Amino acid sequence: MRMLKTSKVQKLNKRLNHEWNNELNDKLNNKLSNELSKELSEKLSEELIKELSEELSEEKKKICSAIEFVNKTISKKTLSKVKKAHYLSVLYFFWLLLKGQKKMKAVKAVTDMVDSDFRNRFLSKSFLHDELAFIQLMTYLCSQKFKVDPVMVKTYFEQNILPQLNIKLVDPKCKIRTFPDLDNGKKEHIWVTHNETTFYIYDGPHSMWGPEKEQPLRKKGLGSAMHVSNFLTKTIGPLKDEQEEAHVMMVLGANWNSYWDSKKLLEQVVQAVKIFKRMHLECVSMFVFDNATSHKAFAEDALVASKMNLGLGRSVLKIQDTMWSGSHQSIIIEEDHFIYNKKKTY
Repeated sequence: MRMLKTSKVQKLNKRLNHEWNNELNDKLNNKLSNELSKELSEKLSEELIKELSEELSEEKKKICSAIEFVNKTISKKTLSKVKKAHYLSVLYFFWLLLKGQKKMKAVKAVTDMVDSDFRNRFLSKSFLHDELAFIQLMTYLCSQKFKVDPVMVKTYFEQNILPQLNIKLVDPKCKIRTFPDLDNGKKEHIWVTHNETTFYIYDGPHSMWGPEKEQPLRKKGLGSAMHVSNFLTKTIGPLKDEQEEAHVMMVLGANWNSYWDSKKLLEQVVQAVKIFKRMHLECVSMFVFDNATSHKAFAEDALVASKMNLGLGRSVLKIQDTMWSGSHQSIIIEEDHFIYNKKKTY
């Protein structure tokens, strides 16, 4: 399976920069020095580096310069054991590159040289060290191929593998609801947030994990759309009871369930209010919406100035009456209304 690309060299340097104790430092320095002395003590002389530099490419010339610099640094008597272990590991890494090894293989060779007890001093043991867990997880990954993502792997591991290891997962976010201490006559106010989104048949991630050198076959286009609208509360999550739920799902399109508009939203709000009253007795609901276009709609007879005609004629609008200075005021001019001057009445 492909993993995220990370700099192994940076990981190695970070690990070697830890403040190791003297015993482990001596152990590592001796091991690195013994390994390096077999082939580096004679071959990394200044004369050899200068001789090789004349025939090597620009990249390997830079490696030779780096080796020469590290050699001079290691020879300093004031160098601490931590720094010496650091530079010895880097020196061996550069030497492997000079011999023609790939960077990743060179890093692996350096890390394998470091004693396992030394490395595990700072690294916690993984569940994948268990052979049964490792085999079962790899079988699951191979069977899913491009359908798997990190969240699915986590869920599968928690639900299928951890129980076999006699490990119970405790949700740290599990909380007991505490009710507010209210004065007499006061009611609890509960936020009811609205959320909606649109899914497509061929929805999917743009990047995914999968086998090396294989690509999934993707459908062209997004396909049909499905709109989902729901109300959420902090007390019970999605707004629902034993009788019904507040969520609405519909397939968008002229040949399906039409399109989502303010009329359908109002119908859903009426349904949500009924459910809220049954689930939260003696509580006050506070419905919260975002700035979607359907949330800015007005009633058909709402008093909206942009709907009104500037002059006479044109289509007759349905606008409700209002009050002006304490008296009834009709916004629409009646047919029998007397007009003094038809040219300028506005």
